[in-house]
Amino acid sequence: MLFNRFYFIVITNQLTLRQNVMIYRSCTLKGYNFFGRNTVLSNCEIGIYTYFGENCKINNLSIGNYCSIGNDVKIGISNHPIDCFVSTSPYFYIDNLNNHKTFVNKNYYEPLKPIEIGNDVFIGSNVIIMDGVKIGDGAVIGVGSIVLKDVASYSVVGGVPAKEIKKRFNEEYRKKLLASKWWDKDINWIRENVNKFHDISKFLK
Repeated sequence: MLFNRFYFIVITNQLTLRQNVMIYRSCTLKGYNFFGRNTVLSNCEIGIYTYFGENCKINNLSIGNYCSIGNDVKIGISNHPIDCFVSTSPYFYIDNLNNHKTFVNKNYYEPLKPIEIGNDVFIGSNVIIMDGVKIGDGAVIGVGSIVLKDVASYSVVGGVPAKEIKKRFNEEYRKKLLASKWWDKDINWIRENVNKFHDISKFLK
């Protein structure tokens, strides 16, 4: 399902878009998604039953199923070179800057690398996730965190910059959950087994 741009509420069997949501640049929405007010998505692939809160700015993202994204989250913040280039200004390393002519005729630096987020990830409000980051299945990102590097599956991270606080489950449970790939199951299977989701030991039996 592809969209260009929206400025109004759209409610269908598969999507809910609140006021002033903008979706453009080849975004793919797999269904049953919710987007809060003033959220902007560009060049994204969004899995089923994944929702975004209000005032989110999302760019260059691939995210899995059943993810929960809080308000005011920023994903895909462009970077600038700080080591070998004399200047951090993009006029010296990008051939086209918002349709402005620059000093070079080709790209010398990639300011925005793709971000990959797995399934069943919870991202709290006011989180910033930088470009090129990969976040594993089942991870939790604490409120107000700035994520600069990859996050392992079923890790809980937080802080500025974000660091691992703990694992959600023990190693045995984590391995079994990853092997189950429950997020890829048919919706009918989910409905039939929903009560098991309230007790991980029952679920993994």
